[in-house]
Amino acid sequence: MASRFISVVGAIVLAGGLTACGEGLGPADGPPVQMARGPSNDSRVEIALAGTADFPESDGKARFRDRGGERELQIEVEDAPTNVQVSFLVGGDTVGTATTNATGDGRLNLNTDQGDTVPASVAGLTVKVLTPQGTVIISGAFGS
Repeated sequence: MASRFISVVGAIVLAGGLTACGEGLGPADGPPVQMARGPSNDSRVEIALAGTADFPESDGKARFRDRGGERELQIEVEDAPTNVQVSFLVGGDTVGTATTNATGDGRLNLNTDQGDTVPASVAGLTVKVLTPQGTVIISGAFGS
C-alpha cells in the first residue's frame, strides 16, 4: 500500500497536480505537507516530523487520509528512546500511545472503520510525540 501511495503521489508530482502548504521544517526535511486527491474524492496529507534539540536524531512522519466516510491517521517515530511508552498528540490532545521497540521505532494507527476517533480535519494541527516524562521527541504541523 505504501508503494502504491508513493506511485500515486509521484504521478501527481510529475503531472504538476501536487500542492504544498504550511511552514517548512527545514531544507533537509523536504516538503512539509503533501496533499493529493485521488479517485472518489480520496484526500491524503503527509508531513515530516523533525527531532527536537533533546532528540536531534529522531524523526518520523504523520499521514492523514479521508475517504469520504472513513478517516485514517498514522503517526510514526524513529530513533526515539528504546522500549518506552510514547504518547502521540494531535492538536494538543493525546490520541494514543505505543511502546517503541529495541531500535526506538513506534507507530500509531487510527481508523474510523475500526471504531477509533480520528479528527475530521488535521488542517493547522500540530503533531507531537512525547517521552513518558512529557519531553517532546519529534513534532511537525499540518498546513492550513
